[in-house]
Amino acid sequence: MMSRSIRHSEGKKKYNWWRIYNVVGFGDRCQGGSSSRGPACLLASCFLQARKIFRSLLKRHGFACGVPLFFGTWMNVPNQLTISRFVLTAIFLMVVFAEIPFGETISLAIFVAASLTDYFDGKIARRDKLVTNFGILMDPLADKVLTCSAFIAFVELGFVSAWMVVIIVARELAITGLRLLAASKNVVLAAERYGKHKTISQITAIISILTFASYPQWGSVGELVFGWQIAEESWVYWFTEFAKWVAVLLTLYSGAVYLWRNQDLYLDDV
Repeated sequence: MMSRSIRHSEGKKKYNWWRIYNVVGFGDRCQGGSSSRGPACLLASCFLQARKIFRSLLKRHGFACGVPLFFGTWMNVPNQLTISRFVLTAIFLMVVFAEIPFGETISLAIFVAASLTDYFDGKIARRDKLVTNFGILMDPLADKVLTCSAFIAFVELGFVSAWMVVIIVARELAITGLRLLAASKNVVLAAERYGKHKTISQITAIISILTFASYPQWGSVGELVFGWQIAEESWVYWFTEFAKWVAVLLTLYSGAVYLWRNQDLYLDDV
């Protein structure tokens, strides 16, 4: 069998491209003579040629690596997951505001998928020693874009009070500004433990809001699991209200701690 392997420049891991084509049925069709080569083989060959051209352009312009999933060794897997969170955020917003059947349920599924990338990018980066300055900066930024976009959309939909979202967005902008100030001084500020707790609380609040909005679409199963009531409201309603307050309070507290611990960065310029 033809071996087409490339080596990840940071993680030293091999990605066998021909194995990928075999999984989807391209490899067997391309192993025989020209008579056995059909559209699938042509598509695979075109993909390989496009990848080869792209990698040569990357090297010509000074890039040391490529995207393993598509283009070689330009970007490691954790950073790809981080970037995918931006893409999923855009798709999430389109679905949230699109008046389509089961829109809330689809939005919930997309948001959960985006949230899982936040878990796996950090886990893979630490496990495979793929922590980079790009990831340190972009991972929390991707979290902020995802959560702030969701909360702002919820204000438009009437799911959450505007003042809560103002507090959340203001905190995120302040911390982002601090990170940019640190970067201008060649200092990279990593996310802290309280910041991770804040992100988890925000994601929990968003998922609970979407669950409360979408469970009536799930029929009898949704009513059975989420429909039983406490004080004339479903239990998920009270959980959602509690999750909102926890998210706001942790957002305020983690922001204050972060600004306090890094006060030397901005007090020197005051």
